[in-house]
Amino acid sequence: MTTNKKTAVYVAGYLRLRGNKIVWRQNSQFVPLYHSDYHKIEAMELVPGAEGGVVVSTDDENLGSYVYIVGGSS
Repeated sequence: MTTNKKTAVYVAGYLRLRGNKIVWRQNSQFVPLYHSDYHKIEAMELVPGAEGGVVVSTDDENLGSYVYIVGGSS
């Protein structure tokens, strides 16, 4: 049995406001944002602003939980 859990977070596209409707715009290719070779990424939070970033977290049951901050100026 292996505990290796390769997962990744990609920027697949974005939402924008067009008039009074929210429109999904898919990227022509996935842009990798973060990857983990050992943990299953289960949650993501976007931190807005110039000093923001992305927080990803895991909960690998018996292997414990981890929180990673990607980007940002802190």
